[in-house]
Amino acid sequence: MSVLVECYSVVVRRFEIERRYPGRLAGYTRDCPNDTVCADTYLVRVGFMSERDVGLFLLRNLARAGLASTPTGKPEDLEMAGRSVTIVEQRRGPWHPDKAGWLEYAERPDGVCLCWLKGTPPGELSVPRGWVPGDAGSLVKLPPSLEGEPLPPGGLAALPPIPPGHVRLFSASAYGEDASEDGDR
Repeated sequence: MSVLVECYSVVVRRFEIERRYPGRLAGYTRDCPNDTVCADTYLVRVGFMSERDVGLFLLRNLARAGLASTPTGKPEDLEMAGRSVTIVEQRRGPWHPDKAGWLEYAERPDGVCLCWLKGTPPGELSVPRGWVPGDAGSLVKLPPSLEGEPLPPGGLAALPPIPPGHVRLFSASAYGEDASEDGDR
């Protein structure tokens, strides 16, 4: 089996969650800040729209299980348990391929990205409940300079144009920070 890769996916070996995470897989799923969790026999994946939210999730969730650590307490200084946790980006693959030799990654002809445990067949794709093929093709990734920042002067009109048939997504952080309609915090 394999798990979906969309946007930024935190992929953890399932046996590590069962062995180390408080409440095992049920606790991990309950603690995930969104409904993008999916799992196969070997892997568990949760997705995020921003690198910042990935870092916060690693710091707040995986660090307490010993699957990530940081000497400074800051998300940008996180280190992951190399043979058990990795971040996989849609259309790019693992962020640190040298530390993710236990994982295989591919993009299907229809554009769906997936990963699976190396040495096992990809098999059937595990996806979050309610996922529909093709939805990811309509997402527009904001440049890192705009990610998590208030809208520039001029609001939405000042952002780069959106290709026809695509949408631009905005949301408050998955961790409950408030954001008003105009982007101010």
